[in-house]
Amino acid sequence: MIGQSIIELGIQEKTETMIIGIDKPNQTIISISPDYVFEEGDILLLAGEKEKLDLFEENLVSDDLPDE
Repeated sequence: MIGQSIIELGIQEKTETMIIGIDKPNQTIISISPDYVFEEGDILLLAGEKEKLDLFEENLVSDDLPDE
């Protein structure tokens, strides 16, 4: 995910979750552009159904988001 944008990864379409913010060491970004490129240390703030969030987390650990 690092070095890729939200739109490139298709996170919302593939996981049915929504990134509502990014928590960084010195700031929290609430209004996220689909062009935002992930950086090391970013903590994602997500919204969605619990089972979809769990699936996102499982796939994030394997660094493999599901195909559409």
